[in-house]
Amino acid sequence: GFAKTFARTSLVKDIILEKKERLQMLYESIRAHDWMGGADELKKLFLVVESPELFTWKEYYEFKEELLHSSVEEQSSKLKNLIIEARKDKEIERVREFIRMLIRDREQLYSQAVEEVDLETGIKPLLTKVKDVMDICFSVLKVSNIFEGHNPIFNDDVFREWYANLVKWAHFKRRDGKDYVYNEIRKLEAELAFELAIKFKHKASAILDILSKERNGSPHSENFKELHEKITETMEKALVEQLVERFSKIDGIKELWGEHHRSEKRLLFYVNSSFHNEEVYRALRNIAAGASRNPEIHKNFYEYTVMLFDGATGESSLAPKADIQKLLKEKNELIDIAWKATVSRQMNRRSVGDLDRYRSKIIEAGILNEEQLKTPAWYEELISDVKDKDS
Repeated sequence: GFAKTFARTSLVKDIILEKKERLQMLYESIRAHDWMGGADELKKLFLVVESPELFTWKEYYEFKEELLHSSVEEQSSKLKNLIIEARKDKEIERVREFIRMLIRDREQLYSQAVEEVDLETGIKPLLTKVKDVMDICFSVLKVSNIFEGHNPIFNDDVFREWYANLVKWAHFKRRDGKDYVYNEIRKLEAELAFELAIKFKHKASAILDILSKERNGSPHSENFKELHEKITETMEKALVEQLVERFSKIDGIKELWGEHHRSEKRLLFYVNSSFHNEEVYRALRNIAAGASRNPEIHKNFYEYTVMLFDGATGESSLAPKADIQKLLKEKNELIDIAWKATVSRQMNRRSVGDLDRYRSKIIEAGILNEEQLKTPAWYEELISDVKDKDS
């Protein structure tokens, strides 16, 4: 027992000593290079102290060279093997670090190219290396299972870093006017950014939030405006499909209450052509046809109607009151679909009471009229019963 305890204690001491040495090396390196990064970047560096299994730059360069000397098929196979081994050994962060290092390597090479003076001997060779790294990036995106699972290897944070890097140099122009040198890189950046976004269509809401921040936060946003708008449009289409599906899912619309889901709310509660168009309304009407038979569909339309009425008559986190009122006044078909689905199935006294109070406020405010919000016989009976009990 003593021997085992002593061995275990010695091992712990060795690990702590090793971590201290790595921390000291990291500190000295940061100090020597006049560190200008933010807190997030610093946090990633400290992962190396905790997790020595993360990729070192030496390992990265060796693996990169191996990939560059491989065919596209071989590249894909080697990347898949890296991921399989990492999953088996529970070292997902190691693969994630390699994927981050690719885009950081591109950044370093690009920065060097910008500083070079001679076009033929300095800039072009470095740009060739940038393209080589981007070729590997394209191969990475072809490995589908890095986007899958509860904790995907290629997660939102990695997307954010890649996307920010790809659009970072969009503004760059040469002083001598020879911008054609960067034409191929610009084209590859646009293709890679778009392909990256397509891989994240299943997470359209989170990606739209990231894109919004990148668009507003970049000092060079005008230079990638066209690409950004194309990607945003693609993501919005995906999110609209997911929103329509929510009307058939258990608590699909109820989940949207609260402070989150900003992109969904922007589509649902503001006048826009992405969600509020004939094609989407046709799909909603088809789903709404099942509201009288399906309690979950009915509940979703009830929730949406209550959200609309709540936002139009009071202050809420959904959207500004004026915007929701504008939507209700302009989109008659939306109200026709939502209201008819809401009153297509009998409800309990409390739900009808809440709904009727909202209905009365909406009519009194002149936002909608009695004709648009007709009520069936069962509704009238229940409301008169509620009013009798209240009096």
